[in-house]
Amino acid sequence: MNPQQQQQQQQQQQGGSQSNGSSSGTSGTTGTVPDATAGKTRNEQEQAAAANQAGSNSGNAQGGSDSTDNAVNLLSIAGCSNAASNFLPAGLDGSCEVQGVISRREVDLFSFNLPQATNDTRPYRLLLILRSVDGDAQLGLSIPTPQGTSPVPDTIGTQVYSTEITTEVIIELPWFVVAQNPGRYLISISRARRRSIYMLQVETPFNNVRLAEPDLTAIKDLHTACCVEGGATSSLCTQFLPRALAPNHSDDDDLCRMTPMTCNSDGRLTQLAVAQAGLICPRGLPSSMSQLDALTTLDLAFNFINMSTADITQIIAGLPALQNAFLRYTGLDGPLDCGLVANPTLTRLSLSGNNVTGTLPACMLS
Repeated sequence: MNPQQQQQQQQQQQGGSQSNGSSSGTSGTTGTVPDATAGKTRNEQEQAAAANQAGSNSGNAQGGSDSTDNAVNLLSIAGCSNAASNFLPAGLDGSCEVQGVISRREVDLFSFNLPQATNDTRPYRLLLILRSVDGDAQLGLSIPTPQGTSPVPDTIGTQVYSTEITTEVIIELPWFVVAQNPGRYLISISRARRRSIYMLQVETPFNNVRLAEPDLTAIKDLHTACCVEGGATSSLCTQFLPRALAPNHSDDDDLCRMTPMTCNSDGRLTQLAVAQAGLICPRGLPSSMSQLDALTTLDLAFNFINMSTADITQIIAGLPALQNAFLRYTGLDGPLDCGLVANPTLTRLSLSGNNVTGTLPACMLS
């Protein structure tokens, strides 16, 4: 559960009611948690919500299509399977990605199977992240039930972020929902208001992993540079990072469990996603960020990191596994430089909404 979800859950338990969706630059909401969960721990709340609602809604995928025959088997996509199994592997940490283009009234469908859990199964979550550029799209997930497939209840973890130029949608299923619902899952991408380019990440991070050094040091430095020194008052800065960085923090508070962060089986951070988290970095990002050797996705969009393009180039160049860097609307300034795309593993770089200058160099067009 991510910081925004917990904050909204607290508001809902206090009697507030919000609708799904979001306006420009604001975050969306989860569904209302049943009153019976009041006063329980986070895991108890999630399990109660799942027990009350999983399987209670039957129907089609949220994309609105009556047919699933055209669904693409996710396991046919490179990075989403291993040759020895017909199931989506546990422990996927960023390699399973789908890119596509969707127009109004179109629905893209993807299916995959999850196995029956046994006593030897290592618990893992299911995490879907949809990012759209120059448009928007809706992400839907239907889970198998005894009555067929059923749309995932909002109360088990749907979060929406939206702006005029990009939309990010996150759906997370806790480990106990995954364990209790083997079978065929269906992902739908639909309802774009205009033509949209999207990237879908499907991950199955293990549940009992804790953040390892030196990544822990890098996150401590990030908290100091962009929360303490910048005076940021967001819930990420004042609640969730302090708990995750406490010496004797619980497994539930560990950064590896903070959606949409993900870690590999060694506890190395593979995705640092803090879009719209209210970070203020008056002196830029700490140099220790380059110690995140396993990081494949860096999403700092809509935070003020106050760096030049030359400064951020040093960070990107030091991340040997980095594939995606989402840095739109982060206060970057300076000329575009080929050093920004010199990292051989980098495949996506988003810089829109910044004060970059000069012409687009040829290296960025190749």
